[in-house]
Amino acid sequence: MKNFIIISFVFVMLLSMSAFASETRVMTMGDNNNILLDDANIWMYPSRILDHTNIGVAEIGQFDSDFNQIGINWKLDDNSALGTYFSTESSWDRINLFYGKDLNGNRFGVHLDLKHWSEKSENDTTFTGGLNSEAGESEYDITVGLTEANGQWDVSLHFGTGSFTDIDTDGNDITEPDGINRIGVYGRYFKTRNPNYTTIYHAAIMTDKFAWKNSTTNNVTYEKELSLDVGCGINFTPSSHVLAVFDFGLIYTKITDEFTGISDTETKTFTFPYFKMGFDGEVFKWLDVRVGATSYWHNEKEEFESQSFTQKYAENMTYFGLGFNFGHAHIDLEANPRLFVEGPDFISSASEDLGASMSFTYDF
Repeated sequence: MKNFIIISFVFVMLLSMSAFASETRVMTMGDNNNILLDDANIWMYPSRILDHTNIGVAEIGQFDSDFNQIGINWKLDDNSALGTYFSTESSWDRINLFYGKDLNGNRFGVHLDLKHWSEKSENDTTFTGGLNSEAGESEYDITVGLTEANGQWDVSLHFGTGSFTDIDTDGNDITEPDGINRIGVYGRYFKTRNPNYTTIYHAAIMTDKFAWKNSTTNNVTYEKELSLDVGCGINFTPSSHVLAVFDFGLIYTKITDEFTGISDTETKTFTFPYFKMGFDGEVFKWLDVRVGATSYWHNEKEEFESQSFTQKYAENMTYFGLGFNFGHAHIDLEANPRLFVEGPDFISSASEDLGASMSFTYDF
C-alpha cells in the first residue's frame, strides 16, 4: 500500500508539470519525449491519450510561418477518448486518428496515420497523340499501445506498410513495389526511488524495408534499416514547480542498400553514449523557463564491396524555451537566446528570429 501511495504521488507531481505540455516543451527539455510525461507521448504511446483529454494543440515547426499541425483530444466519456490531428508538413499527409479506452484499469490506445498522394494525366495535349501517365504513393501506419493502470509502464507495437504507382506515358509500369513494411516495438518502465526521484528504463527496436522492382529488367532494389535504442533516464522533482531530467543510452543503426547485379552498400552507426538533459522551472505563475541539451557520440562505418569509410564525431545541440500560461491557454516557445542579447529586430535591426518553434495548447 505504501508503494502504491508513493507511485501515485510521484505521477501526480510529474503530471502537474506536464498538464499543459507540447512537442516544443519536450524539445526544449533536451528532446526527452521518452522519459517525460507529456501529451506529446501519444505519438509513441497512444494509450497515453487518456491522460491528456479535452485539449486543443497547434504546432508551428522550425522555419515554418504557419501552423503545421492542429489537433484536438476529445474526452468521449470517463473511459474513452478520441484524438484528431491534421498536418501540413507534407502534401500527402491526410489525417492522424487516436483512440484510447480504459480496460479494467489498464489503458489501451491506437494511432492510425494515413498518407496518400496521386496524380494522373489523361490525353495530355502537350504531347503528340495525347499521352497518359500516372503516379502516386500511399502509406498506412498503425500503433497499438498499452499503459499499466498506475502508469508505471508503457508498451506499444508499430506496424506500417505502403504502395506506390509509377506508370509512364505509354501506360507501362516503370517501377513497381516489391515489399514495403515497418515494424517497431517501444517500451518504458518507471521505477520510483522516492517521492522526488524516478528512474525510467526504456528500449525500442524498429525495422524498415522498402523494395521496388524495375519492370523492364526485373532487377530489385532493397533499402533496409534496423535500429535499436536502449537507455536509462531520471526525473527529479524537488517541488511541484521544478523538474530536471537526464537520459543516457546507446543507439545502433544499420542501413543496407542492395542492388541486383550491382555492388551493395552497408552503413553502420553506433552511437554511444548519448546524453539528453533538461530543466523546467516556474518563474512566475504565468512564466516557465526551460533549458536543454543533447549530445550524440557517433561511430559510423560505411562499407562497399572493396572499400570502407569510417568517421567518428559528436553531434551536440542546446535549447532554450519559455512557457506562457494564461488561464486555459498555454504557449510554449523554443526561443532564440540571441534575443536577450540583441533584442527584437525592430530595435537592433538584427536578422535573428524570435524562436524556432512554438506550440499553442488550450484545455477545455
